[in-house]
Formats: sequence, structure tokens, C-alpha cells
Amino acid sequence: MNYPKFMTAIFPTAIVKVKRNNMFDWSKKRVAVFALTPQGKELRDELLEGGTGQWETAELADLTTAFHTYDGLVFIMATGIVVRYIASLIKHKSEDPAVIVLDQQGHFAISLLSGHMGGANLLARMIAVRLSNKFRLCQAVITTATDVAEVTAFDVFARDHDLLIEDTAEIKYISADLIANRCVQVTIDGRLTGSFRGPVEVLPFSESRELNSEFNWSRDLNRVVVSSTKDLPSLPSAPHCLWLRPKDIFLGIGCKRNTEPEQLIEYIKMKLAEYNISELSIACIASHSVKRTELALQRAAKYFKCDLKFYDPIDLEPFCESVECSDFVRQTVGVGAVSAPAALCAVGGHSELIVEKIRHNGMTLSIVKKEMHYTAC
Repeated sequence: MNYPKFMTAIFPTAIVKVKRNNMFDWSKKRVAVFALTPQGKELRDELLEGGTGQWETAELADLTTAFHTYDGLVFIMATGIVVRYIASLIKHKSEDPAVIVLDQQGHFAISLLSGHMGGANLLARMIAVRLSNKFRLCQAVITTATDVAEVTAFDVFARDHDLLIEDTAEIKYISADLIANRCVQVTIDGRLTGSFRGPVEVLPFSESRELNSEFNWSRDLNRVVVSSTKDLPSLPSAPHCLWLRPKDIFLGIGCKRNTEPEQLIEYIKMKLAEYNISELSIACIASHSVKRTELALQRAAKYFKCDLKFYDPIDLEPFCESVECSDFVRQTVGVGAVSAPAALCAVGGHSELIVEKIRHNGMTLSIVKKEMHYTAC
């Protein structure tokens, strides 16, 4: 390959294989590509020729709209120009899109903004692979410290497994420890495959004080906890704890017609607190199809930012065998039980029925926890 001498000297192994994951397959994301110069526009057209349907040409006049609607923005121009254009639009790493800067000759793909949570590092690598050929080497420029140090970035782990970060301020303490080769202790409520990179000690998950006292928990080490359990008082305190919340809680709900939305929301909050479950972990509210227009269910799903699903009796019936059923309910809605079967149906896989059925003031609630699987990165 005929690369410029300065590039082959600095980057002898520049092409990096792009890793794909379910959360950030950039070929399926919306990407806006901006260019200024004629040469930059030629490179833009070359980039778009890859056949990715949702990668589109964009104009700087539409930048504000694009910043809030596209998953990624690619600028073929000077970095300084891009910084000035996007400065007033930047909000938070959990909200901002991925931003990539390319020089007009296509030698460098710079991950400028949202490298981890926004997936910009992955996008930069993907672009570098796409633009590299026998006439040109495109180098992905990645500056995030965890990538340079080749240790696990737990915000990336969270992104790839659809985990909600309870407090993003804690990320920097975990990353700083790993970069400095200090041990971080991790416990995960679920099955883990593979090993984390860096000095990570994975300890068994337990809510039992007796069992946790037998594990090698330290009060001096920062930790990461992956669980929908709201608090773990059985663990010794730590300087910093990064809580990652899985979407593994499914609520089956039945309610009388015209239930007040606020009443249902408060009831859900009260019961989740009673069972020590984080509200952030609610994946879905499920019910009978006759409740499709029930305002209380719609408002509750919006409040907890979760899916809302409805099922017909034929869908619920297979799940009635293992739960308490009522002849009255069957005569009324065509199936012997609603809340527990609806939650189990929504999970669609291995799960644990935490609460089969609790009733209060015309509302019925069931809580199901999905079995989770994770892959270390």
C-alpha cells in the first residue's frame, strides 16, 4: 500500500477490526455527513457509497436540528470549525450524539465527542476501515483514556447491555482506578461470560449479609454493582459505587376502569420500594388487551419510561397454569388471571416470579424479574 511515509512510521498497524454489538451497529443508525470543500464533498460521497441506508448528506445550516435527531454526525473539515459549531449544542455525555471529524483527504477519523456512550469510537473505527484502501490509509484517532490503557470502560459495558447509569459522576472514579492499575470490585446479578480488562475482581452477587461477609469485599476499593436491587446494605460501604441498572423488571398490572393515573403510579412506587427494587429497572408494564385505552397504564408507562404491552387471552392462557386463577376473572375477560400471566408473557424467556399478585383499591400488581446474561468487555 502506498501510504504517506509519516503515517506508516507512526501507525504501522492502523486498521482496527470494527467490533459490532446489538446496541451500536452503525450501519443501522442515522448519521449526518457534513462537508465544506469540493474535495471534502468527494470524500463524503465516497463514504456514503457504502450502501448504508440511513447515512445522509447534511448542511451546516441544519446543524441544530441534526444534532438532536441523528445518532452520529460526521464533519469533513477542520476540527476547530467543528468545535465552534457544536459548542453551544453540547449537553451531556448521556445525551449528545457521536461526533467524528475527518480531514478532506481521509487520513484521519477523529472521535471528537461521545466516544463511549454515544459510540463515536466505534464509528471512527468503522469509517477508518471503510475509507482505507490500496491508495489511502485512514486512521481512527481515539483519545479516551480507558481505550489507550486497554482497560474496561464500564460506560461502554453499560451501553452495550442497555444498562442505565444511576450516577454518571461515578464513572470517572472507576475508570481512574483501572487506568492507574488499582483494583475495582464488581458484582453482577446475572450470568457473566468472559473477563473484564484491567484489575477487576468479580465477586458473587448476594443480598445476604452472612454470605457477603464471607466474600473478600473491601471498604477501601471502589466498586461496580449491576443489579435492579435498589440497595445492598449487606455490603460494606465503599468510597465510590457505580450502580448500573438492568431493564429486567416486568410489571403485570390489572386495574378497574378509569383508575386515577397518579394513584397507580404511587402504588407502583410504593411496592417497588417495599421489595427493594429500583424504578430505573422497569422494562415493561403489561396487561390484558381490554385495557389498551386505560389512561392510568399509559401514564404509568410514560412516567417510568418503559414499554407498554397488551395481550389477548390466547397469549395469556399458557402462563395461567403456574399461577392462581379466578373463575370470575375468566368469565369477565376470558382468562383466569391477568397480571402475572401478562408479566410472564412480556418477559418471553427465563424469569423469576417475585410477586405473583398483590391487590389494593382495585389495582392488581405482579412483579417478574428476567434472567440476565452479560458479556465482559
